[in-house]
Amino acid sequence: QDRLSDVLDLPTLLSSAISSSSNTAASTTTTTNATLNYASALDLNAHIKRLHGLYPESPLISSVSLQAETAMQDMCSNLIASLRANNLKLASAMRTISWLRRVAPELDPVPANPTLSLGTREGALGALFLVCRLSNLEQMLSALSPLRDLADQETAKLRNGQAKAGKWEGGQQTERFLKRYIEIFREQSFAIVSMYRSIFPPASANPVSLDELKSLKGEKRQEDPLMPLPSALGTFPLKLVGMLEGTLRTYLPNVRDRSSRDSLLTQVLYCAGSLGRLGGDFSLMLAFLNEGEDESDEEDGEWVEVIKKHRVLAGRLESMVGAREG
Repeated sequence: QDRLSDVLDLPTLLSSAISSSSNTAASTTTTTNATLNYASALDLNAHIKRLHGLYPESPLISSVSLQAETAMQDMCSNLIASLRANNLKLASAMRTISWLRRVAPELDPVPANPTLSLGTREGALGALFLVCRLSNLEQMLSALSPLRDLADQETAKLRNGQAKAGKWEGGQQTERFLKRYIEIFREQSFAIVSMYRSIFPPASANPVSLDELKSLKGEKRQEDPLMPLPSALGTFPLKLVGMLEGTLRTYLPNVRDRSSRDSLLTQVLYCAGSLGRLGGDFSLMLAFLNEGEDESDEEDGEWVEVIKKHRVLAGRLESMVGAREG
């Protein structure tokens, strides 16, 4: 009877461990308790699976197993939600991905032939991670809606012809909005890509020896023809840059002051250089911001002057750092 009571208590213990883990992670900055509770939940679920394997015909064990599956789905949802949290650290993200590999193995299928697989093992977890972090970035940018509303008011004034040629004194609110937008974009885009590359490092493209190929020849394997999936990071920077480009195309024309525009474009160049350290430099995007607009030759070539100034400043900074290190 005691053993029967222990079996009946397993789903309750599992649900309690999962709920306490999510509450601890949401209410405190430390993740030690959440880590222990999630580990306990995984151990309990493994124990329930063993019982179900030993007694597959038992209605009681089957009922307990179904309740455990429901609880593990809740745990999976909690883990995915934690990937959307603000100030996500690399260690927490790596633990979460590790737990998801155990809770939802269908998101990370093991390749049938790992020897010949040259891609990184990320399955669908890589895309899931990027989608969650993109959602967090959009949430942070949406917090700038008060500044965006003021910038929209300046856009409306320009479109309604309230700004006469050469006498436009607006653009200050738009400049404030763009400065904050670019700063958040720079910090978060670099954090997302660098964290992704740490969690899902690219596989080393070691050549396969002839002996290994001979040993694999004729071996029958059930392999998905669509596997392995290409890295989700391949097209993600295009999405990020598209967000920034769309915002600049919409609001940058409001800023008519030359020094203010130069400051904003220089900030964009620093942002491009930051992402360029991870292989995503988009500084040439500035050359196409004025496409489709009636701009003078002076305004059309402003990005050239900004890039020249930026390179001069970067060269001076490198020389200063080199002299200090020397």
